[in-house]
Amino acid sequence: MIVFHVAIETGDDYVARRAPHREAHLQRLMALRADGVVIGGGPSPDGRSADVFYRVDQPDDLRRLVEIGRWICGVLGREPSSKVNKAFKLA
Repeated sequence: MIVFHVAIETGDDYVARRAPHREAHLQRLMALRADGVVIGGGPSPDGRSADVFYRVDQPDDLRRLVEIGRWICGVLGREPSSKVNKAFKLA
């Protein structure tokens, strides 16, 4: 297993634009958490960024998850940028 930290930066009006979609987004993250894929994460206090920690078998698994998340958030305006900061190998 590999644990990745993904940092997400959002646009100026992201908090307001995400509001109608927030519940579906949180349900998706909670389902991934129940499956053991998302370890945890959350937004910064000002809503301008967020951090998510994913547990995956292969780096390609992470790419798929991040791309789906970026697409979901992309419908809200400026597409957030995602950056994988660190990979941690678990035994």
